[in-house]
Amino acid sequence: MEILRSVSRDIRELMWINLRTLFLKKRLFYIKKEAIPPPNGLLMEELRAVNFIFNYFSSLQK
Repeated sequence: MEILRSVSRDIRELMWINLRTLFLKKRLFYIKKEAIPPPNGLLMEELRAVNFIFNYFSSLQK
């Protein structure tokens, strides 16, 4: 039973990471492809963080 709990917790964490990644990619799409500000705007620090994380995940997929 403990193993099942541990596995489900790991799966939940992975799903949360994937959701955050999709959210960041969507925001990056707004910035790079459309050249319009996303709905709630971005600070330069946030833009740099989004770019860094996007590049990191992109390098993992190669």
